[in-house]
Amino acid sequence: MGVAVEPADSFPLRFRAAAAHGRHDLIFVSQVFYNSAAACGDLMALVRAMPSLDALLVIDGYHGFMALPTDLSGIAGRAFYIAGGYKYAMAGEGACFLHVPPGHGPRPRDTGWYAAFGALAGAQDGRVPYGTDGSRFLGSTFDPSGLYRLLAVLDLLAERGIGVPAIHDHVLALQEAFAEELDRAGLPDLARAGLLVPLDTPVRGHFLTYRTEAAGAIDDRLRAAGIVVDHRDDRLRFGFGLYHDLAEVPAMADRVLQALR
Repeated sequence: MGVAVEPADSFPLRFRAAAAHGRHDLIFVSQVFYNSAAACGDLMALVRAMPSLDALLVIDGYHGFMALPTDLSGIAGRAFYIAGGYKYAMAGEGACFLHVPPGHGPRPRDTGWYAAFGALAGAQDGRVPYGTDGSRFLGSTFDPSGLYRLLAVLDLLAERGIGVPAIHDHVLALQEAFAEELDRAGLPDLARAGLLVPLDTPVRGHFLTYRTEAAGAIDDRLRAAGIVVDHRDDRLRFGFGLYHDLAEVPAMADRVLQALR
């Protein structure tokens, strides 16, 4: 069964209610939804709502990792968490990871030969000898260069004393300033009221999503002016990151407005 994402403010309660039925083999949810920037809610509350230990819980943290302050210590023994370094961790391609709760999914149905790598030395009983740790979910031989890039980014942030809470606060300030500039311009398609996730929602993704039937046309006009955003159907997304400066926001907003006038 699926649970509708919208309305976003009631999603956490509706999703937990669906999870509480206890008739699921797999429960899968995004920490932050890619087409709105809304968050799925309290992860610990979700785990507590699940009555059965048999159901696998998978949290897609792609838009949450290195963006939202996240503490998984309380659910590490119950939930799978998957994410990657491509966006907010600034590591480029090829750095993905999966946290595996101990004892869950001991014999994956669909994986690669590398899942057996940690158990090759043991006795063979006619079945694929999956590793007993998280390596049982490894698919195949991989290129580790993405992991080295990710480690370099994490080391740099640690050296400069920059943690995810500070990154998140910085991005929220950028979003607020940018939305204020656009709102002041009075463009109906880019008004604050058109944001799918209101700015008074502190737990949100690192992009602003405007819902407008003109999303595609606006995207085309911005690209013609050398400004790259993206749109998904009637949703126009503006992304922000650690590497953007608050002092640059007025000029960035002005370029957007000039392209649309």
